Amino acid sequence: GGYPERLVEGARALGFEHAAMPPRCPEFPATLAQNSGLLILSRRPIERVACKAFGLSLEAFNVNRGALHARLSDGTCIFTCHVAPSAAVAGDGVLVRWLVPLVSGSRARQLEEMLAFVQEHAPGGEPVVVAGDFNLDVNFSDFDDEPVPSESAERLMRLMAERCGLQEATGAARNAQRPLSRCRPTFAYRGAPGEGAPAEGHLTTYGNGDSKGYKCDDAIFIRGFQAAEVAEDSLALPVPDRPKPQITHMS
Repeated sequence: GGYPERLVEGARALGFEHAAMPPRCPEFPATLAQNSGLLILSRRPIERVACKAFGLSLEAFNVNRGALHARLSDGTCIFTCHVAPSAAVAGDGVLVRWLVPLVSGSRARQLEEMLAFVQEHAPGGEPVVVAGDFNLDVNFSDFDDEPVPSESAERLMRLMAERCGLQEATGAARNAQRPLSRCRPTFAYRGAPGEGAPAEGHLTTYGNGDSKGYKCDDAIFIRGFQAAEVAEDSLALPVPDRPKPQITHMS
């Protein structure tokens, strides 16, 4: 416990003097679950904060999926979120295949809730940044291979643009012909040469904790800004700083 507070304390030393986080006690339906872990850090004063717990799902009483919003003093609206993963993270057994429609339905509802949350708190032409773990399921056969976006990821790109006027920042900064076509892996590092990071372990609490391959699950969207540069960082933890040996990266 106490990790959000430790991050806030460390960020202040870097000039991020303002922070927003959800209430310590999760909201229904995740009242008895672990907190979402969402956090927004800012160098500019924060004028308003709002949070949302996504609705009922198979894991709602275990994990508090949701979204967080902060409106800065200059009018910029910041959003972050954590959307449920696909059923594939639990393997491909008979039970998992049976649960796929339920999990897919929950993910679709959470994306709709996120879109509505953005529309509610940034309904006009305010500058907007959305940066979150959408569990996009953008897959890579190898570290340097082309990304293969999931149907859910492509749907998110389309709806963010159509309903909220948001542009996917990685593609914008790298002059991509289509969203996500220039994104790189941010998850499931294997420690191979050229990755610049050690092998990543303890990736998920589902299944055996492993991933089937390199993935990008995160996304940044912008409105009212021009994307100039973007970079992926493995957030690998130095060995002495790991809370447990199997925790190799900051999640």
